[in-house]
Amino acid sequence: MQAHLEREGFSLDEIVWFHPYTTDISYAFEMDEALREAFGDNPPACGSMLAGVQLADPRMKIEFEAVAVKGATRVRVK
Repeated sequence: MQAHLEREGFSLDEIVWFHPYTTDISYAFEMDEALREAFGDNPPACGSMLAGVQLADPRMKIEFEAVAVKGATRVRVK
């Protein structure tokens, strides 16, 4: 994801919305770890995780949609 964003002139910091899909809810913890690694303590807004979905490639476990806005700065809401 980072490489695709950078190729278009964006960064992970400009992702303002994220929506995860997984084939099995048991992958939620792995996905959470990956998101923390990518976004740290300031993740983008997130839609509800959809679990139990069938993805286009049966080898895939997780898919997501992300929206990046050029020049955006995420703020942490307390």
